[in-house]
Amino acid sequence: MVKLSGCDCVKMEVAAGHAELVRQLADNGVAVIAHLGLRPQSVNVLGGYKFQGRTAEEAKTILALSLQMQRSGAAALLLEAVTPEVAAAVVQRTNIPVIGCGSGPACHASVFVTHDALGLTNHPPRFAPKLGEIGENLKASFTAYVNMVESGKYPAAEHQYKMPEDEKEKFLKEFKTE
Repeated sequence: MVKLSGCDCVKMEVAAGHAELVRQLADNGVAVIAHLGLRPQSVNVLGGYKFQGRTAEEAKTILALSLQMQRSGAAALLLEAVTPEVAAAVVQRTNIPVIGCGSGPACHASVFVTHDALGLTNHPPRFAPKLGEIGENLKASFTAYVNMVESGKYPAAEHQYKMPEDEKEKFLKEFKTE
């Protein structure tokens, strides 16, 4: 998969049971970013879209999992919606890059989902900066396109390519179209 896609690494949402998989991938030359904290693909197991590290016990679990993933060979950690105190502890206790996604300033880098920052989602997370509100403009643009198609205004002659007349005549003579 890595060779076919040309990717530099694979990001995986992980739990403690994934340590051996991370180890096997790392041993086979696949760089893994272990995604901890809020894991969107596992949100129903976590009880919804809630920030993580709310209690001392949750914080200890996240820190322990971070260390376990590092020992398993993860190339980096991604902490999503983790409290800043927990993120700072992970940064302090690990020696691999820690990327934050709504996890405070201690992380080595920060990321967010572009759609959330541009107003394309109904309920963007607190940590997504508001960079713009392009949702309404996009909706209006696509509505205009649908109206053009439904009314027959698209595709019009200006949206099409033209075969030279002599070539068109040759083609139509040989392959009568209906």
